Amino acid sequence: MKKPVIVLSLGDPAGIGPEVALKAISDPQIRRSADFVLAGLPSSLPKGKKVAGVGWLRPSSIPSWPRSRPSAASGRVAADSLRLAARLVMTGSAEALVTAPLSKEALHQAGEDFAGHTEMLADLAGLKADQVGMMLVGGGLRVFLATRHLGLKRALSSLEPLALKKSIRLCAGGLNSLFSIPKPRLALAALNPHAGEGGAFGDEEGRILRPVVRFFHKERKF
Repeated sequence: MKKPVIVLSLGDPAGIGPEVALKAISDPQIRRSADFVLAGLPSSLPKGKKVAGVGWLRPSSIPSWPRSRPSAASGRVAADSLRLAARLVMTGSAEALVTAPLSKEALHQAGEDFAGHTEMLADLAGLKADQVGMMLVGGGLRVFLATRHLGLKRALSSLEPLALKKSIRLCAGGLNSLFSIPKPRLALAALNPHAGEGGAFGDEEGRILRPVVRFFHKERKF
């Protein structure tokens, strides 16, 4: 049986991505499960470390970068590596993309106007940021984020009924198509301690969350 090809973007070369990626694919069980292509620079691996039996996608720009701190140079390597990795999947030459951490600070210093991986990959796929979502999956637990890469103040101000409804529909659609759950049961996490305690610790649950729950309950979709 032919093994799947997984392309692994090494993330920011000045961060922990290359080290973590190297340790992950050094696991014999993981190496037996797939063939790997690394998107990044071999020079970003920990000093003296090499990895055999993998392919490489090297960005054409190979600047030097300061170690252990974000810079425009490391952000450029990370962004270009991610684009190469995504293209390999989108052209059918790899089955999946795994990403190591980006430094958003370095990304912005390099002139990339993206909040993170999610938004950048959406752009590469020709989608708008609000057409995609981020779901964290661990065992039977699935958590969909209503906001992404926003400071707390902005996250709260952006959480209005229309945006929340869109997030819920995205979440339900993902559960339908990716997990074969035709009619998922969804729970909304509260915003305030003790779900606001009837307004004692905030009114967002009653003002924002409850009308949205009633809306979908009336539609009987979830």
